[in-house]
Amino acid sequence: MPSNFYHFVTPWFIPGATLEQVWPLISDATTFPKWWSSVFLEVTPEAGHGDGAPIGSRYRYHTKGWLPYHLRWTAEVTAIEPTTMIEISATGDFNGVGRWTLQQHANAVTARLDWDIRADLALLKALSPVLKPLFSWNHQWAMKEGEKGLILHLGRQRLAAR
Repeated sequence: MPSNFYHFVTPWFIPGATLEQVWPLISDATTFPKWWSSVFLEVTPEAGHGDGAPIGSRYRYHTKGWLPYHLRWTAEVTAIEPTTMIEISATGDFNGVGRWTLQQHANAVTARLDWDIRADLALLKALSPVLKPLFSWNHQWAMKEGEKGLILHLGRQRLAAR
């Protein structure tokens, strides 16, 4: 397997949440900068954006992690099962497939991202043979930021609803 190929499995645990609260935030990428602003600097819908993200919806992303590089990429929604699964195909600075799977538990939601990508940004591609563990750590940092941001956002929504 090439050194610039990455396989990530990231579980999130969102206490006190329901699928109806979490799904709109995961399925509509335009919400990401609101609750995941440390990573998603800009999300621009290209096609098919509407209520959530129907199959064929495309978004352009400008993202970053803790390390000092930025990624620009596009995602197209390729599969969807409302409230429980959304799959995207990514192209640009990295290429691959990501799938979010959500499940309701008693008083929490688990969200799992399975992400298989090939880093094609010249810097990442050239340095992956040596720095792959560091780049993987950077991805995990970004995902932890997302989990924390989503939990805080939902908490703020609950407070505002009181």
